Amino acid sequence: SSGINAEYGEDLETSYEETVEHSKEYEGRVSTMAERLNLQQQQVKAKLETCEEEIESLKGEVGYYKKLLREKDNNLEDLESSYKKEIRAKQRLLKRAQDEA
Repeated sequence: SSGINAEYGEDLETSYEETVEHSKEYEGRVSTMAERLNLQQQQVKAKLETCEEEIESLKGEVGYYKKLLREKDNNLEDLESSYKKEIRAKQRLLKRAQDEA
């Protein structure tokens, strides 16, 4: 009976050592996975920040171009208005010349 107990004890010890080894292996794997995930998370955060900066930059550009378009639109309206005045003035001169003729 004592031989069986000794053998059983050795089996338990071997089993325990294997379990500890497996546990350490898994800890290592989990640790590696956690490091990778952390790194990926940092990369994603950096990309997100870059995208946010680009969006802000683009908003600024859009604002600038909107302002330019408004100015051009105003300039065109002014130009159109002055041409219309000029046309009306020339039409009046033409009518006066025709009336006098």
